Amino acid sequence: MKPLHIGLLLAAISPQTFAQVDLASMSLEDLTRLEVTTVSRKVQRLADTSAAVSIVTAEDIARSGARSIPEALRHLPGVQVAQIGPSQWAVSVRGFNGRFSNKLLVQVDGRTVYTPFFAGVFWEGQYGLMENIERIEVVRGPGASLWGANAVNGVINIVTRRTATTLGTLAWVEVDDEGRLQAAARQGFGEADGLSGRVFARSIGNSELEDAGGEGMDNAQHGWSAGFRADLPSGPASGWSLQGNVMRLEAPETLLFVNVPATFGFATDLDFNYEMGNLMLAGNWAVGAGEAELRAYVDHLSADITDEAKGVINTVDVDFQLRLDPFDQHEVIWGLGARYFTYDLRPAPPVLTFDDEEGTEHVLSAFVQDEIVLQPKRWKLTLGTRVEHHSLAGTNWQPNVRLLWTPSDRDSVWSHVSRASRTPSVGEQVGRIIYGLAPVPPQFQPPACAQVGGCSAAVVSRISPEQDLEAEDLTAVELGYRRQVGAGSVEAVAFRHQYSNLLTNDFGNFSVPGSVGFPVIADQFVDRVNGAKARVVGLELGFDMPVSPTLRLSGAYSAQNLTLYNQGNASSASSGNEAEATLPHQMASLRASADIAEGHDLDLMWRVVGSLGTSRFGDRIPGYQALDLNYRWRVAKGFDVSLYVQNLFDDGHAEFASDFFPAPLGYVPRRAFLKGTLRF
Repeated sequence: MKPLHIGLLLAAISPQTFAQVDLASMSLEDLTRLEVTTVSRKVQRLADTSAAVSIVTAEDIARSGARSIPEALRHLPGVQVAQIGPSQWAVSVRGFNGRFSNKLLVQVDGRTVYTPFFAGVFWEGQYGLMENIERIEVVRGPGASLWGANAVNGVINIVTRRTATTLGTLAWVEVDDEGRLQAAARQGFGEADGLSGRVFARSIGNSELEDAGGEGMDNAQHGWSAGFRADLPSGPASGWSLQGNVMRLEAPETLLFVNVPATFGFATDLDFNYEMGNLMLAGNWAVGAGEAELRAYVDHLSADITDEAKGVINTVDVDFQLRLDPFDQHEVIWGLGARYFTYDLRPAPPVLTFDDEEGTEHVLSAFVQDEIVLQPKRWKLTLGTRVEHHSLAGTNWQPNVRLLWTPSDRDSVWSHVSRASRTPSVGEQVGRIIYGLAPVPPQFQPPACAQVGGCSAAVVSRISPEQDLEAEDLTAVELGYRRQVGAGSVEAVAFRHQYSNLLTNDFGNFSVPGSVGFPVIADQFVDRVNGAKARVVGLELGFDMPVSPTLRLSGAYSAQNLTLYNQGNASSASSGNEAEATLPHQMASLRASADIAEGHDLDLMWRVVGSLGTSRFGDRIPGYQALDLNYRWRVAKGFDVSLYVQNLFDDGHAEFASDFFPAPLGYVPRRAFLKGTLRF
């Protein structure tokens, strides 16, 4: 990439150039009116929540230059975001990160963004328009008593804008320093107080990452996505919404199966082709003094990996809830849910095979929560539980007890004890995987190898599931404090998470051929079992504070420690050390948002991430620092130009090693994006 001439932009931060555009105009009353819906499945003030919550607003996203949802989450306390590929991400809350983090629930307008095969999120499939997002709510800590399995370490809910707020036309074009273009268009129509809707379409183009030598990895991606939403209000706080999305993406990846092509005939350069689609109907209406909500959606995912390996998963989900005030000082929410999904999987033997290539599974659930006002405006107790029956893992109870104390309008103190479960995915239940080759320990090499000073030995890890895998369990304890300071806020949270029945690998014996070959190919048979426990303790700090009428600072600091230990076979716990290897002990970030002149704003975003341990495939990620910049110029009414630069003072760094298949380590290079946006 050519040097970027940004000196004038950096110089423009000086206080003498600040225009009087009031970034600190929010009053204490405005701040206390900030609303969230994810914590209690209802609209409530942020100050009334008994949970660690972060909110990313539409303006936060626009000013940050974030091009994807994971990028918009990078600077939140307790949230680990790491880039693996052009659109492959590892996103987690409070540990256990991975490409398909299975202890984090992600939703879009309450629709679960989840693939049952991995029990995680295809982040490369979340390509709507960032301009359609109203806010992103991030709840750190368990939410399973309301949202169900997989809401173990946290819940992310992406709330999109009502169509009445997106009337008119929006279009943008973006080009990066490699010359790769992306473009999008959105059209909104209808009446602000009646039936309204919008449609959008966009192209997807992501430049390749680099390897350790600075060479391109040939994993550039391209595709497209489109969608619509229609809203019909039927009252002041009721109405119906219908929305749908489709997407197609070609995402090449390279796998590092040493000697596997010659031995097994399995290609290492793969062209992943994804097709995704969903359709959701949601409505809410008044029931006496309460409110009912209904949400139903269908979801389709098709993934072609090779000519042989393919997968299709279809999901149908229905969710109903009713909020009532049956007694004085009590507010009760209860609900029912049902999810059915079918899968049709085609293996790529011998590397990837399945015990069951086709199947139908279901999840049935019911929940209830009672929010009790012990003392008006001071003490509030919340009791709740959820029961779920999974055809894959049986029945689980997930209770929750929360206590909130608000000694003043500015202060909130909360604590909770919660239990959550994570059910094994379809892939974990039926998949058999050869992860690739690794060195054979000398003690397992054939005797003839010692006579020649050792062999070029390697082992094939053949991983298969144990029968009747159980759900992973978490018991969490949290204590938090939040204070409004003028037009800003500070937050401190301490937590302890205790896990049991974690899925790990139980290593069996090596099977080594008697004759010596080069390389020696040995087999190691590995069972996937509920074989480990873990403990995570941590501290999360965050602040958001105006410094002057034109400058606002926000920051976060997280410290956490994960300890994994044996639950049965000692080899199981040692195999789970990869969980410890994916969690940095410390993370910190600082963001400065400045209005440097009328129509000009500048955001600088710095973050530091601690080192990661050695991954399953031998990669070790050192800690890194990164500084991103976004400059926005509102040229004229309805026309903006922005410049977004990643890794301003860093040629490139690795953020996360592959945790699913062995793959080359990708380095995120310095990159610039120029974008023009038109609204009318």
